[in-house]
Amino acid sequence: MRGALRARKKVRLRYRSGSAKESSDRVICPYALVHSAGTWYVVAYCDTSEGMRFFRVDRVEEAEQLGEPFTIAADFDVARVVAERPFAGSPAKTMTVRYSPRIARWIREREGGELDADGSLVREYPLGDIGWGVRHALQYGPDAEVLAPAELREEIVRRLEGIQAA
Repeated sequence: MRGALRARKKVRLRYRSGSAKESSDRVICPYALVHSAGTWYVVAYCDTSEGMRFFRVDRVEEAEQLGEPFTIAADFDVARVVAERPFAGSPAKTMTVRYSPRIARWIREREGGELDADGSLVREYPLGDIGWGVRHALQYGPDAEVLAPAELREEIVRRLEGIQAA
């Protein structure tokens, strides 16, 4: 991906989004690599869907640099694009998570931030989709409490109730 980025060559990739059951084939123009919340993303113009997209690198199953060159508009600003659409469709959302004192130091070492007086840590993350937010919070069990947004909290409750009913 880095080589294609430097050479300004299109890439054919096989990609599976977080909610997809099957992979899809795409042709992209990779504009930038960005890192957020411990994950690498390719910011790219997707020829297949005819728009700017964010692809998680760890979800790329195959990638092949093509011989076809592309150009990036002179006014392209990756910081602006990320601020407008952080790794998903718009509008941009964030989620706020409070980590218990039991795991807060470990989260701080990995992601930064300041511990609260009680030893807990509150962090904000870009929220690309509710499913990702649910998975992120539930991996920490009772040591992570989603403070916002409300619809994410409600979805976590719904899923936990479903587990309990099963």
